[in-house]
Amino acid sequence: MQPWSERLVAVARFLAEADVVPCHGEEHVRRLTESIRLRGQTTPVTLWLTDGEVGLGDGAHRITACRRLGTEIWWMFQDWWSWWQTCGC
Repeated sequence: MQPWSERLVAVARFLAEADVVPCHGEEHVRRLTESIRLRGQTTPVTLWLTDGEVGLGDGAHRITACRRLGTEIWWMFQDWWSWWQTCGC
């Protein structure tokens, strides 16, 4: 298992450099950007960590909005097993 410092470096790199593609379109991102500007980011981006690689669970629109605003991105690791049980798989 990676030390936490290496995990955090991987997360920082992912949040700064990942090519995220919002699927709901520009209008949704524009509205979300305005909401985050007014209220702050209220829901974290969820990330996966597997073998040292970071992947996006949910939050492409939030990443895009926060990047546009130049604000810090609030994130958390998604526990894969909890998600698997919740989705009924």
